[in-house]
Amino acid sequence: MEPHDDNALIIYTDGSCLAKPRRGGYAYRLVTIDQNGDEAVMDFGSPGSLGATNNQMELIACIEALKHVSSRHSPIPRSSYEKVVLYTDSMYVLDGIYPAEAVWPINGWLTQEGEPVHNRDLWSDLVREKQRFRRVEFRRVEGHRTNPHNKAVDKLAKGAARLVRAGGPVPKRQMPAPPIVRRRTSSRKTEPRSVAMRGQTETIRIVTARNIPGQQYHAYKYEVSRGDSPDFEAVDDAFALNGQVALRPGHTYEVLFARRGEGRWIREVIGEIVPDSPFAGDAGSGPVG
Repeated sequence: MEPHDDNALIIYTDGSCLAKPRRGGYAYRLVTIDQNGDEAVMDFGSPGSLGATNNQMELIACIEALKHVSSRHSPIPRSSYEKVVLYTDSMYVLDGIYPAEAVWPINGWLTQEGEPVHNRDLWSDLVREKQRFRRVEFRRVEGHRTNPHNKAVDKLAKGAARLVRAGGPVPKRQMPAPPIVRRRTSSRKTEPRSVAMRGQTETIRIVTARNIPGQQYHAYKYEVSRGDSPDFEAVDDAFALNGQVALRPGHTYEVLFARRGEGRWIREVIGEIVPDSPFAGDAGSGPVG
């Protein structure tokens, strides 16, 4: 088990996401060391929401834990510790906390690949809660292995997720509406960045459309449907600016992709493809308008 720092408030967090229907929960444990060197723990957990993702729950677990211990109702007096050490098994949180604080806001909340940062609102909340303390360290704990604190919050988070149901407990946070999804026709799995961006015109069928909260963009999962394309049946993700591009799940479009190095963007919709059009090519359809 990880050795705990002296004069530190130790927090273990975990988020959980269950399927059918997809729903989330989170939990955190506060660990303090008494004068005899013994550990004392306090556990907290809460339902998340229907449609939540695991990454959202991991972020919310950290946010709510820091918010709790910085509040007037904190069970741990500020005077009893010099810093906060927060343990998580989420590489999403560990890899993102620095750019969320120092890089993404400067870059307009775009990644180094020039693509929108997901969960911008939650990252902003986490940075704000972190900055309420003089010193907060985020550390990795091996997920659900030998650490009893991590095992405990994992169990609590899963239990919290099971409480989420339509008409059930009201979560502290409302997650965005689940994306609109249509069944894929391709047998291939989604492979991010499998379709190279080279400024090409491509025929794609939209599988999923999802608004990115806190951003002015939509994320689309698509499958390449033009038979003579080198990427035929590839399934990938792309982004588009709201108001400039609006694509509907289950519909097929001819689009213009971004060029190399510009990120996975749909720059323009040339037209929608109507099934059984007399203009049908290898995609079995033709452009409209």
